[in-house]
Amino acid sequence: MPARVKNIVILLLIVAFAYVLHIKLKEHRETSPTVLSDLQHGAFASHIRLSGTDPPGNQRLMVAVSADGAPIDVRSDKCRRQRYVDVERLTATVVVDLPGENVDVKQFYSTVDSLLSGAQALVDEVIVVAADLKGPVARQVDRYMASIGVAGRLIRNAGTGQASSRVAGAKVAKSPVVVFADWRVMGTVGWLRPLLGTLAIEPNSIVVPHLNDASDSASFATTPERLLAEYMWPLSIRMMENASAVPTSHGLYRSSTLRGDLFAVRRDFWDQLGGYDLALGDDSAAANVELSIRAWQCGRGAERGSILMNRCSHIGVRNIHEVIRVVEPNSVNYIARLWFGDRQAILIRSVGVLVDPDDTSRPAGKRDDCRNIETYFNDVASFPIPSTEAIHFGQLQTYTGKLYVVAQRHNSSCINCRIKGKSDLSKVQ
Repeated sequence: MPARVKNIVILLLIVAFAYVLHIKLKEHRETSPTVLSDLQHGAFASHIRLSGTDPPGNQRLMVAVSADGAPIDVRSDKCRRQRYVDVERLTATVVVDLPGENVDVKQFYSTVDSLLSGAQALVDEVIVVAADLKGPVARQVDRYMASIGVAGRLIRNAGTGQASSRVAGAKVAKSPVVVFADWRVMGTVGWLRPLLGTLAIEPNSIVVPHLNDASDSASFATTPERLLAEYMWPLSIRMMENASAVPTSHGLYRSSTLRGDLFAVRRDFWDQLGGYDLALGDDSAAANVELSIRAWQCGRGAERGSILMNRCSHIGVRNIHEVIRVVEPNSVNYIARLWFGDRQAILIRSVGVLVDPDDTSRPAGKRDDCRNIETYFNDVASFPIPSTEAIHFGQLQTYTGKLYVVAQRHNSSCINCRIKGKSDLSKVQ
């Protein structure tokens, strides 16, 4: 074989090998999710994994933005090819809530830029709502809002707390869909279209994106497909990988609760639900837990709401490992009396706050078009809750997501029992 031909063949083989290696590496990046830490010796270990308070050591990290500063694309090939029916007739108003102080302006700019990148055709307006924004920061935000490429508005004083800000923003939103976003989230390529596509076919729902780990500002970690925000007894929200979760016919996952980082909802359904309950004040944890229960339990006639996660929509969250808890006594008492019926005493005692568990008065916000709380725990929430008898026989305690009953009756044969399911807990006597 002539030397020239031989060299050409070798060169072609090298190029082919490099191309195959490139394709394999690309497929690996797209299909290798971050696996969060397992429950250690706890209930549901076979199909539930929890996000810990610290990032696990084996996470695969990726650069947060591309070389030109554009948001990253973490979608699967299937999601990139996905087409959504009637999505063009739905546009969104994005409502971003800002605290009144300690605002990192550069991070806020980065959040809005990432949410708008590639989604401007679907966004009518960005409304930034602040608790009490004044001085140089307010002027900087004003100037920035005039430069974002879509209509922008700053509401400087909407009362205290995230719920008040979002309610104020929703009141002036004119798009069919409202997207509520925390000022610290990170949008990725294609995050908005799947949410609008879901609301086109599931109008009575609150839709959330898949949450990835952006706790490190210089890196980004993908998370398992079935990582969902779930309700945990007594009044907590935690990110959990539920390996037994089954998607709906449209490829959506049911989530029992809202963290509140970012979600989309049709304005008519938002109005039907009544929005956030402002009786909870600036307690954002309580506001999101209460709204979650109401979203699943209430609706006109046979039409009930739902909270759905679309795995083709991705955003990054800075505090994804944080367990969100309702602990403020007035909030606990209000939610207990509003929703928990016969369970309110055990709920209050489980949280351990000093409120009157015998106060059974009905809050003014109680609605008549909602199902009983039993259906929420039977049909929606994944984790077992205490039976109404448990408070008489033992003390409920929670340890890192595992439920225990410490039986206090002398004749009980169940001391320090680990609860593995609803039926086990109901048998404790």
